Amino acid sequence: MINYKYDKKLFWRYTSNSTEMLLTNCQYAADAALLSTTRSGAMRAVTEYMKTSQDFGLSLRIPKTKVMAAGREVCSKDCSPIHTEHGDIEYVRDFTYLGSTIEASGKLDLDVDCRIAKASKTFGALRKAVFEDKNLTTLTKCKVYDACVLSTLLYGSES
Repeated sequence: MINYKYDKKLFWRYTSNSTEMLLTNCQYAADAALLSTTRSGAMRAVTEYMKTSQDFGLSLRIPKTKVMAAGREVCSKDCSPIHTEHGDIEYVRDFTYLGSTIEASGKLDLDVDCRIAKASKTFGALRKAVFEDKNLTTLTKCKVYDACVLSTLLYGSES
């Protein structure tokens, strides 16, 4: 539980004199993650979010919006799209957000595989230009490897 109150604006604001509420809306720049433990709760959250967004002149891009049931066994009704007046929100088992692949199962296998593939592609792109260049020192090659390949592989893994 976190002390928050809704101040009739789009964002939740921290305040010390509020009642405790369960945080169910996480916003990142132009994106939002609406959290719910039930399908009906998810439908209600989407409806409220769309209504609040419209109040501020914003709109949801339905083709880019996805719904995913996570953290429990998924039944067949959880796999169906959420219907809105602007279109259906597609159900997915995984999606990529800010370079990380999020799976409904909570496993990281797909994300790790994607990171390894991206790092391998980066290494391959630099192999002839950097790593096979006889004029570059080993120290320079190591710095390029750390800056380009390792950063691609480990991006976001410290959090």
